[in-house]
Parts: sequence; C-alpha cells; structure tokens
Amino acid sequence: MNTLNGKKCLITGASSGLGLELTKLLIRQGAEVIMLCRNESKGKVIVEKLLAENPNARLHLEVADFTSLESVKRFTKDFKRKHQSLDMLINNAALLKNKTTKTVDGFESMFQVNYLAPFVLTNSLQPLLENGKSSQIVNITLPPDDLRLDFNKIQSPVDFKPMSHLFNTKLCLFLYSVELSERLKESNINVFTGVPSTRPFKTSLGRELSFLMKLIMTIISVDVRKVAGNIMQIVDKDDIKQGFVFKGLKKINLHTYWKNTDIRNKLWQNTEDILTSRI
Repeated sequence: MNTLNGKKCLITGASSGLGLELTKLLIRQGAEVIMLCRNESKGKVIVEKLLAENPNARLHLEVADFTSLESVKRFTKDFKRKHQSLDMLINNAALLKNKTTKTVDGFESMFQVNYLAPFVLTNSLQPLLENGKSSQIVNITLPPDDLRLDFNKIQSPVDFKPMSHLFNTKLCLFLYSVELSERLKESNINVFTGVPSTRPFKTSLGRELSFLMKLIMTIISVDVRKVAGNIMQIVDKDDIKQGFVFKGLKKINLHTYWKNTDIRNKLWQNTEDILTSRI
C-alpha cells in the first residue's frame, strides 16, 4: 500500500548517504520532500540533478547548520511561516569526529549535532506535525543494549573515544525518542526509532575515521539503497503504530533501562535546562 503520495516530508542530513537515498525514494512515490542540508551549494547541485532526473518531483532545499542552534531556530521559524503542516520528519543527520570540539554554542559538537539539534528541531516542529494526517517522526538511532548514561559526563567525556561518544549521543536521542512517543501517545503523531540495517551501511558519517577503519567499514557495509528501502517499508505501513522500535525490518522490544521513565524524564529536563542556560 502506498500511503506516501502527497505527504510532506522533511529529511535532515539529506545531501548524502541514507538521507539522499530516502529523498530519491520518497519523491518517486509522490511525496513532497524538503531536504534540510548544512551546505547550501552542495544541496543546490543535488536538487538540480534530482529534478533533472524527475522534473515532476516536488523537491525543496532548506539550509540549517546543526552546529549552531540559532541556525536551527531560524530555520524552524521560517519553515513554520511557509508551511501549515508536516506529515513526516526524519532525523537522519549525524556527526562523528575523531577528536572532541565545541560548537559556537559551547556544547560538544557530536552531542549538539546528534542530539540537541534534533531535540530543538523536533519539538519546534511538533505543531506542524499535529496538523498533518497520521504524521510520523522517524529518528535514526539504536544504541547498544548495555549502554548507560553518565549524566556527569553527558557532553564532556574525560576519555574521548569517537565511537563510544557517538553511541552515547545516540543513546540520548533514543531515550528522548522513547519518551516523546509516550508523551505523544494520544496524538496523531507516531514516533518510530531505530536503525534500518542489522549491518553497517555506506555513509559519509565516518569521513574522519582512519584509512584502515574506512577500509574495514567499506568491506563490511551493505548498500545504502537497500537500507533506505527498509525505512520506506516501515513508514509505508498503516499497521505500524506509536513507539515502534526497529532494527532492520524487525521490531525491537524495549529493555528495562529504556523503559525507565525517571531516566528519560531526567534527560529531558537536563536538556531543557542546558538549552535555557545558553539563551
């Protein structure tokens, strides 16, 4: 069943990898797609190419730099001025760096791009999603089962290890997603969270990794086009409802730590507190 025709979809990190392949599939199915990219010139080239291939596509480019929360807020303000509703938000953008750096807002870069920016973006656009029909929020994140948050080191790891910190930021996004699905359970917005593959897939996320790690990832990775297809199968089904967590195409049950509402609410409150403190 094709339920995507005519839907308005916003994808972050849409200029490469999974975001780009999702954009291609969505416009082929008749969706109106807004590509949210950091690099405007790169985004324009991609949009021109996609429109040349599919002149009837309803495709738009928007720009926001997730390393600047002011940029994210400007985008959401402008987007709400131009649009009355939104049917789908896919939080796909992510950052992996080989050393810790800070953004213009003073937050650790991976923590801001992978968690704080999607938090601000999603909450800001919630009114538009409420105006959509059976709207969906899809957050691409699924941390290791045994990972736990250390609230004292949530954005400033003492012993910085790129992959470990990536998983920590993804755990933040995951716990936020589970809590968001609970808070929206009486709304028309369904929150889906997970990773669309059981194996690594080709992406530009690891561009700062060592040559050896890049080689290994290339060898073990699956085609991102197949992975994008898995996402499309999930969002195109009417029987998948609120709080669906997935790995590949399979449903994942929440384990005890993920179900802990105290932890989820503490993270949400801490997030609001640190965001407010920087205003």
